[in-house]
Amino acid sequence: MTESKVEEEELGKVEIFFDTTWNNFVRKFRWPIVIIGLLMGAYAGYRSSEIRGLTSMEQYTPYDHYVMVAFRKILFGFNEGDQAQTIVVDVMWGVEGINKTEVDYFNASDIGRAIWDKEFDLSPS
Repeated sequence: MTESKVEEEELGKVEIFFDTTWNNFVRKFRWPIVIIGLLMGAYAGYRSSEIRGLTSMEQYTPYDHYVMVAFRKILFGFNEGDQAQTIVVDVMWGVEGINKTEVDYFNASDIGRAIWDKEFDLSPS
């Protein structure tokens, strides 16, 4: 029991192939493999240096498609900064509600007419 023998595991067919045949092949053709790898890398680097960004947006759908119409409205249909982008906020007491008849829903400033509460009293009780 004083012997310290390490039992070697038996190699399978795949391990034997990579231990003998593959290693011998790579060792024998190592310089052509390195040269071909460097040539492929140089060619890939050269070709990738020719890649440029798009000069115009790709057109996947027709110009009059409803998605493209909405896309153009989102990009170009809103205020681009040449007009003031503010909405006046009025705080009022004594309003019962807002009359929204004849309101232009596409105009954020047109909120309707105030319906005043006739029983509202601002004086302290």
